[in-house]
Amino acid sequence: MTFSAEFLEKYKTFKKIDKYTDLAIFFPELNSGNIANIKSGKRSLTANQVIAMAEEMKLDWKEALISLSIEKTKDKELKSRWSEIKKKITAACVAVAMTIASAAVMTNTVPPLRYCS
Repeated sequence: MTFSAEFLEKYKTFKKIDKYTDLAIFFPELNSGNIANIKSGKRSLTANQVIAMAEEMKLDWKEALISLSIEKTKDKELKSRWSEIKKKITAACVAVAMTIASAAVMTNTVPPLRYCS
């Protein structure tokens, strides 16, 4: 499955929509033909659509745009370079999150776990 098809599915789930055609409420240009072409891999979402969906779902729009670029790029070398950039960004985000978590543990500022009964 392509990035655009997966992202569209994720957005549909996020909006609690049953039918793909209902996405046209939020993105009028996503008619049934365009959606079918995205699901089959013949078409991709636009950069503006990806940014809007990512921001609404509180996802990193920069990473989503890179994934879209990887999908749309035909050149294997360029595709490889986009993938390398994405890996570096992901690794940097993980490193920052781990640093913050470690600092919280070391300074004893981690909130206590609460169990629901």
